[in-house]
Amino acid sequence: MSTLSAFLSKQRMRWYRRGIDRRHQLRRQLAYFVAVHGFEIGDYSQGEPIIRLYNKSRLKVGKYCSIAAGATFMFGGRHRTDTVTSHTLQPPCHGHGPPQGDIVLGSDVWIAADALILSGVTIGDGAVVGAGAVVLNDVPPYGVAFGNPARMFGRRFSDDLVAELLSLRWWDLDQEQIETLRPLLLGTDIELFIDACRRLKGLPPRERKAAGKDAPAVASAPIDGAEKRIARLAGDQLELEIREWCTRFLAHELKVPPAEIDPAVKFSRLGIDSTTSITFTIDLSEWLGLELQSDVMFDYPTINDLARHLARHCAGGRRERRAS
Repeated sequence: MSTLSAFLSKQRMRWYRRGIDRRHQLRRQLAYFVAVHGFEIGDYSQGEPIIRLYNKSRLKVGKYCSIAAGATFMFGGRHRTDTVTSHTLQPPCHGHGPPQGDIVLGSDVWIAADALILSGVTIGDGAVVGAGAVVLNDVPPYGVAFGNPARMFGRRFSDDLVAELLSLRWWDLDQEQIETLRPLLLGTDIELFIDACRRLKGLPPRERKAAGKDAPAVASAPIDGAEKRIARLAGDQLELEIREWCTRFLAHELKVPPAEIDPAVKFSRLGIDSTTSITFTIDLSEWLGLELQSDVMFDYPTINDLARHLARHCAGGRRERRAS
């Protein structure tokens, strides 16, 4: 690009950005697409996405979204593979076929670096898309998606907490209210935040669900080598071994001595992020030979609770197999 072209481009962007509050960084970044192509960008969202626009589809982004550098939104551009040639036989300016749907992001969505989002995809409120993911299908609210093609690795929080967050829609509060909640928004105690947000909205305290009573956190019986290890341990011994495994795993992930991991403290207070939670659940599932539900850490919120539940579940499974 020549010096003159660069200057003119910069001036054009300044023109489109006029009147847009600097706090709405993503809207300023995509001001041209907002003005010319009808993109809808929510307040306080930020990022530096790459836009590949091959048809008249639009990008719709909610509030407080974070989009990392290198994340790409591709509108159209798909070539047919069932025809003799995959070429469009048209100049590039004619686009690549009809619109294939808008890309819609809810509020409080995080798109990590180098992710690719294709036309027609909807990513729900609070969802996370991992680095380098290629998203072909919708991601539900508070879902966590990784890979190529992207697939779900669970949800950030348990179903009841997700339902509470979606009903509260904290991102619709005014700035003064959000500033009041800032310490809790940046914290890991989800229940404490929900209680504070309900009070701020004048809602009654939410009803607490007893951990683990409504839905099992394990879905299948032990298998193969894991079954042999579990079978040779009594309930108390197995509970101790599970507790020690969880403590060692989290100490390694959090880079602290095992003595600093208190098995009676809630997972949410140990500083565990969503990626660590997913890794923990998958590795524990493989170690025990059990299929664990993604929200097991919310149903059984401490190492002690989880170890006790899993030990009892395994012991119950042994009794059932012996009876049969």
